Amino acid sequence: PPAALAASRLPRMKAPRPMASFMALISGPAEETVRLLLVLFLVKGFDNLLWAGFGWATVEVVYTLVNAVVIRRLLVDPSEKAAEARRALASMGFLQYVQNMVPVLGAIERAAVSLLHIGFTLLLGWNPWLVFVTMPVHSAVNMSAVRLLRRHEVIRLEAIVAAVGAAIFTLGLLAWRL
Repeated sequence: PPAALAASRLPRMKAPRPMASFMALISGPAEETVRLLLVLFLVKGFDNLLWAGFGWATVEVVYTLVNAVVIRRLLVDPSEKAAEARRALASMGFLQYVQNMVPVLGAIERAAVSLLHIGFTLLLGWNPWLVFVTMPVHSAVNMSAVRLLRRHEVIRLEAIVAAVGAAIFTLGLLAWRL
């Protein structure tokens, strides 16, 4: 995703917590700018926007699965580098999230995030000026995730993501049906 790409180009921060917060904050501007360019120049019409949203969601699912595989390997790697990575992930609350995540919960989370991305795509395709709404909402959802993961409130996090994802998707559908 664009936010991860942007963050990968920055100098490494020593503390993982600021990096997680930084990534959450830039996720809205980074991803919604790319989405805006997509709907302005490449994709028109409800059906095409819907499929573009599904495509965006699919890329996010693949990215998440790759990260999950890497993190799972870190859990069994005895090297000092892996131990350092585990400590960094633990300090952000992310390691506990991955270790405790039930597959059903992960599927619900990915479905909710997919609805969010499809909804954002539909909304920007309907009215590109809504980018000024989608940017802060996107960042707010991700900042909520960072904060709730640190407090190990996985169920609350998933409930918020599911509610926001369903609401944004519904708004995207309604915008095109009015």
